[in-house]
Amino acid sequence: TIVKGAPGIFWSIDAINNCTQITGFRIFKGTWNGSTEINWAVNNTITPTFNTAYSGVPQVGEYNIAFDPTGQIGWVSVLTHLTPGPVAYAFYPSFWHTTDGGVTWTGPEQVDLGQFNCIANNMAVGNTPTTNFESDLEVDVNGEPHLFSAICNGNFAYAVYYGQWHHMLDITKTSGVWNVNDISNVNAGRGTWGVSPNATTMDMTPQLARSADGTKLFYGWSDNSSYTLGQANQTPNLFIRGLDITTRKLTTIRDVTSCQPGINGQAFYPKLAQELLEPVSGQYKIAAVTGIFTSNDPALVANFRFLDNLVFSTTDFTVNLPAAAVSINQGSTYLLCNNSPALLTVTGLFNEILWSN
Repeated sequence: TIVKGAPGIFWSIDAINNCTQITGFRIFKGTWNGSTEINWAVNNTITPTFNTAYSGVPQVGEYNIAFDPTGQIGWVSVLTHLTPGPVAYAFYPSFWHTTDGGVTWTGPEQVDLGQFNCIANNMAVGNTPTTNFESDLEVDVNGEPHLFSAICNGNFAYAVYYGQWHHMLDITKTSGVWNVNDISNVNAGRGTWGVSPNATTMDMTPQLARSADGTKLFYGWSDNSSYTLGQANQTPNLFIRGLDITTRKLTTIRDVTSCQPGINGQAFYPKLAQELLEPVSGQYKIAAVTGIFTSNDPALVANFRFLDNLVFSTTDFTVNLPAAAVSINQGSTYLLCNNSPALLTVTGLFNEILWSN
C-alpha cells in the first residue's frame, strides 16, 4: 500500500524476508518529481527483537504505515510479538513513529491487550487476548494512530478462537496513553474458497478511511448479520461505522451491501481508499471496492465493483460511547478504555480530592 505524507511525498513499507522468515521491515519514501515519476528510496530499516521462543521463528501478521494530514507525524504498526514484552504467545500491536516527517523514528511500543478490562473480561478461562492477523492504520488530526483489527480469544499459540468472543477494536493513543475503542461485535470466522493449490481465505478484512483534515475516521469490516458466532465468512457483507475525532461520537453501523442483490453476500476482500471524498462541506463519501467471484475458484476471472453513494454527513455522528460506573477508593487507580465515560463515585470522607488524568 502507498500512502500520502506531506505534499509530493509518499510512503510504503515492506517486510525483509531471508526466504525462511521475516527479519525486519523497510520504510520507503517516495518523492514526486513534479512530472511523471515518484522516486523511491529506503528511508529507514526496522529490525525488531522478535519473540521466537514458541517455534524458533518470528510471528508476524499484517503491517502498515500512515501519516497525519500534515505529513510530519507518521506511524508504523506491526501485529507481532516482541521481546521484552508479554509472555503469552499472542499477536500484539507494536508501533514505531516519527514526528519530523521521517527524519527520525522511535519505537517500538508494544501494547499489551490484557491491560484493558473491556478485553480481559471477555477472555474465556485459559485463553489470552490477541489480535487476529489483519489490520489497517490511520493517523488523525491530533497525530494519534488508529489501528483497526479484530481482537480475539487466543490459545497461547498464536491462533484464535473465532467461535468465542471477538470484536472489531480501534487501538489508539490519546495524550500519551494507549486506549481502545470498541467499534463493533463481529460473528464471522474465516472464509475459504476454492481448492488447493488455488484456495484463498478471508477473515474480517479491517479497513480505515480518513477525512482530509483528519477529524473524521471510518471503519470497514466484513461480516454477515445472519451468522452465528464463528460461522465461516463465506457470504460476507461490508459494514461501515464512523467516528468524529473532535466530538468523540460514533455513527450507527451500516451494512452497505446486503440491500443490493448483485453484491449481497459477495463483498470479497473489500478495500477502502485511504482518504474520503468530500463532495460538499459536511459530507463524507467512502471510496470502496469489493471483489466479486465468478466461480468457487479464485484463480479464475473475478470482477471488481466500486460501491457508489456510501455517504455520511456530520449529523450522523450521534452515538455516545457507553459509560462505566466506577467507585474510587483512596489510592486506587482505574484504567478505562478510551472514549468510555465514567461516573466516578468517591468512597470515604475527604476534605480535598485531587483528580489526575
